[in-house]
Amino acid sequence: MRKLILSLTVIIICAGKLPAQVIDYTIDPSFNSGELFTRGEVSDLLLTSTGDYMVMGMFSFQNDLIEHGSLITNTGQLLEPNISGTVYAKNYQDKLLFFSPGMGITDYSGTLTPFFFEFQKSAYSGPLSAYVYDAMITPEENILVAGRFFTDSTLIGTSQTSLALRQLCMVDSTGAPVPDFPMLRCNQPVDATINSIRKLSTGEYIISGHFAEVEGHLSHKIAKLNADFSVNTEFESPFGAEGYHVYVLFIDSQDRLWVFRPIQTNVTDYPNYQSLLVRLLPDGTVDTTLQDNVFTTYLVSDIINPQNAFSTTPYIILEDEDGTFILGGSFIEINGEPHNRLIKIQDNGEIIQNAFGGMSAEEGVWENWTPGVGPIAGTSISQIIKLPDGKLLLGGTFSSFGGEPYNCLVRLKPDGFVGIDKKEGRGKLKIYPNPAESFVTIELPQGDDVIKTVEILTMQGRVIKQVQNYKQADKLSLAGLVAGVYIVTARTDDGIFTQKLVVE
Repeated sequence: MRKLILSLTVIIICAGKLPAQVIDYTIDPSFNSGELFTRGEVSDLLLTSTGDYMVMGMFSFQNDLIEHGSLITNTGQLLEPNISGTVYAKNYQDKLLFFSPGMGITDYSGTLTPFFFEFQKSAYSGPLSAYVYDAMITPEENILVAGRFFTDSTLIGTSQTSLALRQLCMVDSTGAPVPDFPMLRCNQPVDATINSIRKLSTGEYIISGHFAEVEGHLSHKIAKLNADFSVNTEFESPFGAEGYHVYVLFIDSQDRLWVFRPIQTNVTDYPNYQSLLVRLLPDGTVDTTLQDNVFTTYLVSDIINPQNAFSTTPYIILEDEDGTFILGGSFIEINGEPHNRLIKIQDNGEIIQNAFGGMSAEEGVWENWTPGVGPIAGTSISQIIKLPDGKLLLGGTFSSFGGEPYNCLVRLKPDGFVGIDKKEGRGKLKIYPNPAESFVTIELPQGDDVIKTVEILTMQGRVIKQVQNYKQADKLSLAGLVAGVYIVTARTDDGIFTQKLVVE
C-alpha cells in the first residue's frame, strides 16, 4: 500500500531544486478589456498566427449582443464577432478548429463547416451522437477527437447499441474518418466518455473521463495509450469505481499529470486525501511530494456559515519559466487561508504568498446580471496563456482585477522577481484580537515597525478600509465594518502579508 507521507528527505530534495527568485507580474495597462466587454465569461483563449487573440465564451460587448467566439487585436480592439458557437478552439491550417459539444472548422470571417461524424449511415437517416469534449492536432494534421460518438448507425436502438459507440476517433480536415485508425471503445455501465486527451513527451497519450474499461482493460477514469493507441496495461489508475469522472488539467515538463477529481471519486490507496487536485507520476502513482492543498469557495454571499463552503479545484494550471506553477480558478481559500483565485506555487505545492502583488479577479458582478452560481463561486479565472513576449493573458468571469475595472480579460506583464528565500513566517500576519469587535493590532513576522499600507478587503476582494504608514503598536479601528469575514493585507518592501479577520 502506498501511503500519503511527505518525508523530510523528500522535502529537502524538492526544496533544493527551487529557484531563489520567481517571476512576478503586474497589470499591463496597454490592453484594456474594460472598454471591450461589458459582462460574461471567457472559457478559452488562443494566440493566432497573426498575433491576435481568439476569445471563446459567453459575453457581451458594448452593444450588449451576446457573443460566443470573437477575434480581437493584442491591443484590445474588436476584429470579428460571432466567429463560432462553441466554447473551445485550436489553431488549425490557418483556420480555427472549434469544439464542445460539436466540432467543425471556421475561418476568421465566421464561415462555419460543421463535422457530423456520420461514419456509417446505411439505412439510418437521423442525427448521430457527436459529443466532442477534447481534440488534438497530430503532426500529420489529422484531428484526434475525444468524447462519445456512434460509428455504426444501423445498431442504434437495437440490443447492440453500445457496440456502436466509440470514445476516441481520428478524422481529417473534412471530418471524415482516417482509414485504419483503431477507434477506441471504453466501457462503463452508462455513458462512457473521454473528456480529455493529453500527450506525454514519450509519444504516449493519457485519456481521462468517465469509464471503467478501455478495450477490455480495467482502468477507472484514467488510462495510458501507447504511441500506436493500444492500451498500456502497465499504467495503473489510482482512482476507484466510485464517483463520476476525472479530468487531466495539465501535463508538466516532467510528464506529471495534474488531475481534477470530484469529491465522490476516491483515491484508492489514500482514503483521507482531501484535495480535489491530485498530481500523478507518469505510471499513475500518486506524487506525494505535492502537498495536499484544499481549495474552497462559497456559493452564496454569506461566507461566515461553514455550510455554504464547498471544495473546488483550479481550472487552469500553467508551468512558468522559473519552475513554479500558476493556478487559477474560483477558489478564495486554500487550507483555510485567503488566496483569491490566482496563485503561484512551488514544485511541492507550497504557496508563494506575495506573487502577483496580491492582485487577482475580485468580483464578477454587473448591473442586472451576476453569475448563475453567485458572485463568489461565479467569479473565476478559467484560462491563462503565456505569450511569446513573456506576458500572461488571463480570461474568466470577473468585472474587476487588481482594483481596476477589467471585464473578463486582463493581460499581465513581468514585473521583476519575488524573493522566496525568507521562509520563516513568510506571508503570515499576526492580528489580535481575532475575532474582534472594535479594533485590532497588526504585527509583521519580521521587518520594519512601520507598514507602508494596510488594507481590509471583503472576501470578494473589495477594499473597504486603507491605512497608510501604519505603526505596528497602534490600534486599528474597525468602525463601519459589519460583522463578517475579511482579508487584511500589509504591504511592505519585503512583499505582501495576509491574514483572515473575523469581525463580530
